[in-house]
Amino acid sequence: MGFRDMSKFNVALLAKQGWRILTDPSSLLARVMKARYFPTTDFMNASLGASPSYTWRSIYCSRGLLEHGLGWRVGTGSAISVWNDAWLPGKGDGRVHQDINISYPMVSDLIHQDFATWNFTILHNLFDSNRWIE
Repeated sequence: MGFRDMSKFNVALLAKQGWRILTDPSSLLARVMKARYFPTTDFMNASLGASPSYTWRSIYCSRGLLEHGLGWRVGTGSAISVWNDAWLPGKGDGRVHQDINISYPMVSDLIHQDFATWNFTILHNLFDSNRWIE
């Protein structure tokens, strides 16, 4: 008869608001939430906080759905942290699981900017090729 699972529908609508915060940071919703709940970081790295509103708590709880479906377009790599962001495709959680090397904090540091290709010399020296992701 067209009945829906209302809890899944609700999470999808909340994730849509989270997507809006991610993709339209100039929207009123994004600016208000950022000012109140994550002024020094981005939405995906925000914490719930000590006294969150019902709205923020609900949108915050939908981040898992977004994390599951999000992927990076690497582009220049200047906005992607090698060590903290989930940017690798394939199986696993998309994160680099190796000792942190602060010499190369951003993905852009691993790219030949003049040729727009990976710098394989750095990649081979930096990573154990057998375990880039878990």
